[in-house]
Amino acid sequence: MSTKKPPSFGALKISANNPSAAVMPPAAPAVAQVAGDSAPAEKKAEARPPKTVPVRLTREQWIEAKDFAARFDTSLQELFIVGLNMVRASKGLPPLTGTRLK
Repeated sequence: MSTKKPPSFGALKISANNPSAAVMPPAAPAVAQVAGDSAPAEKKAEARPPKTVPVRLTREQWIEAKDFAARFDTSLQELFIVGLNMVRASKGLPPLTGTRLK
């Protein structure tokens, strides 16, 4: 049984200090209202399931991407998000909302 380390992008030179990575810091935790507070009741956000977007790759592309992700002990999902944020940053756009590294 193997123990898996959390993803590390150090070898990719992606860090919070690198603006080209365009990674948002973790969001502050939401503060729950206690019953009896004098603050007005806020409408609770409806929990929505995440959207699924298929990415079509050739077999060779899939093998290369899978091996690359495994080499850096991360997921294809995380690599796609980081890559998309880097493309957005190069065009002067903000990163995807809610993007954070683990």
